[in-house]
Amino acid sequence: MKSDKFYHKINKQSDKIKRKIKAASRSYDEETIHDIRTIYKKLRALFRWQQVGKKQYSSLKKIYAAAGEIRNVQVTQKRIKNLADLTGFDHWLQASLLNLKAAWDKTVTHKELTEFRKRIYDLKVKPSIHKKFIKKKIKLILRIVSLSMISDEFIHNIRKAIRDIEGIYEYLLQIENRQLAAKLRRLKVISHEIGEYIDLVTAVKLFDTYIVQERDALLLIKAKMVKAQWDEQCADQKNKLIKRLCSYNIATLLL
Repeated sequence: MKSDKFYHKINKQSDKIKRKIKAASRSYDEETIHDIRTIYKKLRALFRWQQVGKKQYSSLKKIYAAAGEIRNVQVTQKRIKNLADLTGFDHWLQASLLNLKAAWDKTVTHKELTEFRKRIYDLKVKPSIHKKFIKKKIKLILRIVSLSMISDEFIHNIRKAIRDIEGIYEYLLQIENRQLAAKLRRLKVISHEIGEYIDLVTAVKLFDTYIVQERDALLLIKAKMVKAQWDEQCADQKNKLIKRLCSYNIATLLL
């Protein structure tokens, strides 16, 4: 595997995430915030795969986390857009978003971005296929789906493993034209299904926090009724997701 192609990919993605971060600081656009997290995950996947230390991208971790908190609120706002009984929750989300935007402005500094780019420029690594890394991720997924009880944390761990493999296969498909297109499509389907469930779980957690803080009795009654529906939906979606994960022949996704 040629190092010039690896460095080209890393530098291209690094420049892209830097532009997206600067754009997000101006508009907080939902798609841009999502792009920041997606690009970060792709970079992280390649760094983990090539056994690059976390220090190389640690300066972006706080920005990634801040983007995640903003995205969680934005996705939840979209979920309740047409629910008239949740005006209290909607106002609470709007206030939360304002606070998160203020925190973003403090988190995202020129120093972090400059430090990240410098470490990318100084990066020295001899790229290798590292099939054992992918095999380890597959084994982790198989171990989790074999459990009798699968927690939300374990489901999240499955998605992180899948996103790592996905990032690696995207790269290999681009530079070496390997026969990975079908596997990559399957990975994206699984990742999307898990992502939808995680978004629902996150919305429920935000709802729980709001309910604890709400003091208006009428708004609280309406909120609790919707919350009961969401809890039921969450349990149903989780059961279906676990069945789907157990039915996938994950081992066939190996490189």
